[in-house]
Amino acid sequence: MKQLKTQCFLCSPYDRKIHSKIENEILRNEFTNESTWGFRVLSKRNNYIQAVYIEKLTYLEKVIDPFGGTTEFERVSYQQIEFQLSTFQPNVLIFQPPRNYRKLINQLAQFVDYEIAIETKEVKVFDWIDSIMDIGMTGVVTKVNVDPVNYDKSTVGKLILTGHYDIRERVYQLLAGTSFFVKNAKITFSENMHLPDVEIYSNGKIIFKHPVSIESFKNLYDAFCSLIEDQNAEQIA
Repeated sequence: MKQLKTQCFLCSPYDRKIHSKIENEILRNEFTNESTWGFRVLSKRNNYIQAVYIEKLTYLEKVIDPFGGTTEFERVSYQQIEFQLSTFQPNVLIFQPPRNYRKLINQLAQFVDYEIAIETKEVKVFDWIDSIMDIGMTGVVTKVNVDPVNYDKSTVGKLILTGHYDIRERVYQLLAGTSFFVKNAKITFSENMHLPDVEIYSNGKIIFKHPVSIESFKNLYDAFCSLIEDQNAEQIA
């Protein structure tokens, strides 16, 4: 069964007026057979719109025949990126994100003359896990990817730990006296949660082992965004 991957972005500034302006442009730029790019709307509510950004890619492929002649063929492919634009945070959510999604992000910003910044945010993974547990999503951390680990001024490494129990305390024990950064971790949820394992990344990326309900990863992002709000409050203070 296919994994469910999502990547979140926060917009600043962002309000209902900006949201409506972008939403109207998405509706206006519907993808057609004559389009080189455009959108296909999947669903729309008062506070969000879910759509697919489609880009038509055309290129010439040259084939050399056995006699040394060259024949050209026009090839057409389509890049499709499913996303959700919301008035609530995270404002932009990309599903099954490809390696290159900058054209979509740039297009959304261009709709409002680049008055907003659309960017990813970093949080401490263990803080995010604590926030997830605080909202009642119980489980244990069974995998941690630490990258980098700074042992001293001249020694830097990476470390992946796995276990059948919550290994967060073990990470602190093994890396005592070093400075390190947890890039991502896997949560194995309690049986009563009826959820597959999930990997969460410091930049807001989420990978579920197989598809789940929208509500499931919305809860994870609620925990993520609450940390961002706390960080912003600390910066202001």
